[in-house]
Amino acid sequence: MEQFKYREANGFIHLARNNIKVEDEQGRVVYFTYNNKRYEFKRALSIRKVFNELVGYYLAKDFGFDALDYDIAFYNGSLGTINESLDEEKKASNSTINIGNIFSKLFKSNRNTLDNIWLAVEMEVRKNKNIKNKDEVIAYIMNQIVNIFLFDVLISNTRRDLNDIYFIKNRRMGKLSNNDYLLSNAMYDGKYGISIKEDEDTHSLLSFLNMSDSSYAKVLKDKLSLISDDNLNKIFDKIEKQIGDGIPIDIREEMLIKFRINRQIVSNALDIYEKKLLMSK
Repeated sequence: MEQFKYREANGFIHLARNNIKVEDEQGRVVYFTYNNKRYEFKRALSIRKVFNELVGYYLAKDFGFDALDYDIAFYNGSLGTINESLDEEKKASNSTINIGNIFSKLFKSNRNTLDNIWLAVEMEVRKNKNIKNKDEVIAYIMNQIVNIFLFDVLISNTRRDLNDIYFIKNRRMGKLSNNDYLLSNAMYDGKYGISIKEDEDTHSLLSFLNMSDSSYAKVLKDKLSLISDDNLNKIFDKIEKQIGDGIPIDIREEMLIKFRINRQIVSNALDIYEKKLLMSK
């Protein structure tokens, strides 16, 4: 974010030196304005979490999402990330469809399965008289939701806050934010931020592949290169250019190792699916 002038020697934007105007603090999130724009600073539990979210941002962009721009920052003794705030747009329910809002009207948060999300989206779109081409809008939104699930598979994300996904009505646009759960324990238990079935006991990726159109398996296979060593090293280089300093070597190496593990797990699931598909022909 070139609009912020002052960075520390380690690449973190020094918010106090940039004379930000703090508006509110809610838990680990600080809302502030700078040059007439509203931003969020999110305190991180560790420096690894900071770089996890920044890598998640670049991976989301590579996947094809309209992801929020992220940077790393320092404020009041804490390290964290900053991004332009979406709160005002999220609250503008007359112009946006916030997936979290419409989902919570029907279901509890632990029931965020693809089927339940589909039902919530369909009910919201069908009842809105201002939305034209309802079938197309529903199909577009759900295709994006499935892509988010596939993205969570790639980044090994066990948490996906549906409030961080919203769509602008009558325009084929969506926003995705909050990727700080990169490389969580999904790679070990096969459960992701968006579920396939309630109380899923089997590997949810295989369940998804077995019940979905084969085109999604192709998407996942094509996107697998995003978490290759080559692409991750390119992302590390972009981050270092952005912040003007290096990523700690132990964090780089840890990410490469964990992504290799996840890449193998996803590849194995795709192999099992493809063999089963061949046998059924």
